[in-house]
Amino acid sequence: MQVRTFRCQNGACSRKIFTERLPDDVRPWARKTLRLVEELTSLGMVAGGRGAEAVTPALGMPVSDQTVLRLLAQGPELPVAPVRVVSVDDFAFRRGRVSGTILLDLECHAVMDLLPDRSQLSFALWLQQHPDVELISRDRGGDYAAGATLGAPQAEQIADRFHLPQNAGEVLERCLTRHSAVLAEAARAIAPEAAVPRTTKRTPAEAQRRQERRGRRQANYERVVALHHAGVSAVQIAKQTGLARGTVLKYLRAACFPEMAARPRPRQIDQYGSYLRER
Repeated sequence: MQVRTFRCQNGACSRKIFTERLPDDVRPWARKTLRLVEELTSLGMVAGGRGAEAVTPALGMPVSDQTVLRLLAQGPELPVAPVRVVSVDDFAFRRGRVSGTILLDLECHAVMDLLPDRSQLSFALWLQQHPDVELISRDRGGDYAAGATLGAPQAEQIADRFHLPQNAGEVLERCLTRHSAVLAEAARAIAPEAAVPRTTKRTPAEAQRRQERRGRRQANYERVVALHHAGVSAVQIAKQTGLARGTVLKYLRAACFPEMAARPRPRQIDQYGSYLRER
C-alpha cells in the first residue's frame, strides 16, 4: 500500500511532514486493518481468546489469545437492558488476596457486570445506576445487605435456590455439633464395631503441638471478638487477621470459644477388624 505525504510550509509548526490518512481502511499508527480487527473481534466474541487463537491460523490471520482479549476490551461497551431480578455474590480475582463482585441477571441467566471489590459502596452505586431492580438475591453478608438497602431501598432482598439449602445446611451442622456426644452414642448403638475409637497413643510432642494449635485458635478467636465489639465488619476482620470469612463468621456466631470436636478418623483397616480379631 502506498500513501501520499505532505510537507508543511508553516515555520511555526513542529510537524514538518504529514502522511495521508485512510480512515476507511486503517487507523493511524495501527498494525492491523479495520477489517481484520472486526473479524478478530467477532471471532473472539464467539470463541474467546484461546478458541480464536486455535482457529485463526487456518483462516490465514494467526493471532495470540492476548491480542484477541485486548481487542475485546477496547471495543465499545454493549448497552445493558433494564434488569428486574439481580443476583450478587463475591468471587476471587486472586484466591485469598483480591476479591470482586459479580452481578447476574437471574431472568436471562447472564453476567451483567463485575465490580473491582466487594464493598457496599460500589454495590450501592451500581444499583443507583439501575433503578429498575425489584429483587436482589444475595448471601448473608452484611456488606451486600447494606449496599442493597442504600442503593435500592425499593427492592426486596431474597435468597436464591443455592443459598437456601446452604444456609439450612449450616444451621443443621451447628445444631448437630452441639450434640456430638449424643450422636456418638447413637452411632455406637447402631454399629458398635464401626464406632470403636482409635487407640493410637499420642506422644508428648504431639500433645504439645495440639495444645499450641489450640492456643493459636483461641488467640484468633479473642482477636475476632475484640474487633467485632469495636464495630469492624466481618469482611474487614478477615482481611486484618488473615482468616477465612467463614471462620470469622463461625467465631462471631459462637457463644464461647468453639473447641475442636474429637472425631475419630476412619481407617481402611476398620472394615476388617472383626476378621483380624478372629484370626
